[in-house]
Amino acid sequence: TERLLDVVETSHKIKFEDKERAAHNICETSQGIPLWICLALKSILQNNGSIGEEFEKNAAALYEKYTESIIPNLDNNLISNKQYDAVLRWSSLYKAISLNQEKIIDFICLKANVDKPILEKLFQVMTKNGLMQNYGYENKTYSICPDVIREYILKERLLFNQKLSNWGEEVIDGLIHNDIPYPNAVVESLSHIENTISGKESVDVLGSFTDSLKKKFETSDIDDHRQLWDLVEKLCASKTKETLEIISAQLDKYPTN
Repeated sequence: TERLLDVVETSHKIKFEDKERAAHNICETSQGIPLWICLALKSILQNNGSIGEEFEKNAAALYEKYTESIIPNLDNNLISNKQYDAVLRWSSLYKAISLNQEKIIDFICLKANVDKPILEKLFQVMTKNGLMQNYGYENKTYSICPDVIREYILKERLLFNQKLSNWGEEVIDGLIHNDIPYPNAVVESLSHIENTISGKESVDVLGSFTDSLKKKFETSDIDDHRQLWDLVEKLCASKTKETLEIISAQLDKYPTN
């Protein structure tokens, strides 16, 4: 990447403030995907060699440019913009989605009001345009990438005015009532988002879900605690104190021999 930046400096007659840092941030944000490398370079050129604070934090500049490029490529006969946005936000909850995970596919189709063949076709369009990658057995696993873009999409839809958006409330309510498939993956995504928000922007994303988890430990049989512990593990990134409280409260309830 640094060699590429050497060429950019020469051809565009600009000077990077910190070429090594710029190269690192481009690699981290693009994850080696050619489209995102090109967009990253375009963003840097517009800032006269500076990578920019906003770019470093959440890749907003990249996502905005991507949005401009993909919307004209959406076939209105395939899916509406409203349905597309629904697919995008519900898919962003999962780091990877396999077409063989019928519960997730059915769930996204229900929330976006689309049929399975349409969803698969949309995933193919998103892959062709660079927002998704597909891999695995028969290329049936899809993921929004690079991951920083997925997290940006998720955060933008999850929060509004420094609190959970209506959709964010719907997601947490779905987790509390066991209405969201593969909750471990979703909790992990939300926990990471909450952990990256700090200072004045801090939002208690998983607070009510954590409280509900504590109650489930109290009301469910010990034999059913395994799934609950899996969820507690995913909470660790953002809810260290609450996680330790749950562990401490449950220690005396387990047999010692």
